[in-house]
Amino acid sequence: MAEPTLSTEQKNALKSALSLAQAGADGAKERYDAMQASIKSQEDLDGAMKTLFNYNHINVISQYETERRWIDGQLLQAPIVEQDLVSFVTRVGSRLDNGESRDIKRISQFDGVPTAYVDPMIQLKKYPIQTIDPNELAQFDVQDYFVNLLANGFTGPSPSQTIQTGTVIGPNSTSLNTQSVSGGIGVSVGQWLLIGGTSESAVIEVNSVQTAVSGSFPATIGFVYVVPPTGSIATGASIGSSFVITNAERTTHVTTIPARQNILDFWMNRLKDSLVLRKSALDHQIRAFDANGNSQKVQAARQSADTSRTFITSYLGLNPPATMDVSNTGLSSLTTERNTRKARAVARVGDIKSEILKGEGNGSFYDRRFALAVARTNLGNGSLFILKELQALAASSQASQASASALAARWSSFLK
Repeated sequence: MAEPTLSTEQKNALKSALSLAQAGADGAKERYDAMQASIKSQEDLDGAMKTLFNYNHINVISQYETERRWIDGQLLQAPIVEQDLVSFVTRVGSRLDNGESRDIKRISQFDGVPTAYVDPMIQLKKYPIQTIDPNELAQFDVQDYFVNLLANGFTGPSPSQTIQTGTVIGPNSTSLNTQSVSGGIGVSVGQWLLIGGTSESAVIEVNSVQTAVSGSFPATIGFVYVVPPTGSIATGASIGSSFVITNAERTTHVTTIPARQNILDFWMNRLKDSLVLRKSALDHQIRAFDANGNSQKVQAARQSADTSRTFITSYLGLNPPATMDVSNTGLSSLTTERNTRKARAVARVGDIKSEILKGEGNGSFYDRRFALAVARTNLGNGSLFILKELQALAASSQASQASASALAARWSSFLK
């Protein structure tokens, strides 16, 4: 059956529908084109406001917050980001919503709170050494801990009788049996003991002791390692309550008793690790100083960080710990530098707060940032709000043009 022939009236109706659709597409395109100049002008305006906002937000406040994070580990929780402002003006749900008000809510993050430690501190003596936040003040504690061990070792009450290991212990051991003893052994929970092997040694912290009430039986000591062996320590190893590394041994990095060398090496390596992390924390602070728009205020703080970084670099040498001086003289120099730098770092935390609140003559950086955020987001005349409204209208015009063009193409396809 042949395709039907449309009447003149029917063809005219299709032509009319085509004309209307095409006119709709043309009109939508004209509206879209006409809006581009307004959008460009508004982009420039909000771009200027965003530049001012970002100076206070990113170039100043965020750099101060980054600096503090690497001094004391305090980090702002859920900080303000650009998307917070966008979500508010586009009304898709924002934590800045402020009820019936056209202005954003000044949530606590606009004023630098709440802060929290990135990671909790650890008990440094436990092995294996757990992750500790690499902020500078935390690493001072680690540094002090291992400087003290290298300088002074440890001394505790002697066991009430001579005891030796009755079982082999390795890097993952958590308990040992002594050789047979009579009654109590005079060892208490929390005490440190030296396990003196023939090829290497270990230091343990006692966490449990079990002895026979009477008779001659092995005692069982539960423990965690302070210094682990790398291999196994055979039975018959001595169990003592004191260990000190002499200045002569620390000067040469060689222990008089070869089987104690692994303890010296372990403590030197842990001291090296803390200094490397301190240096890294200082590097982060220095980068924050260099990026800080309030650069004149941070020069003294930068100089302090530079001085400590230079000292640590020199102390570590080219191949630490082999190139580290852990003699009395070297450890004393570490303590002197630590005392000077720690006092400055603690004071710097207070300076950071003060410098943010003081601002540059236009109120605090917090106040200035919030004022600029309001100027961009007001749901009537905010520069970002108007920009998003214009962009939404332009997108609507584009959608209308596409829909009308598709309709025109449909009617055109039926005209022969």
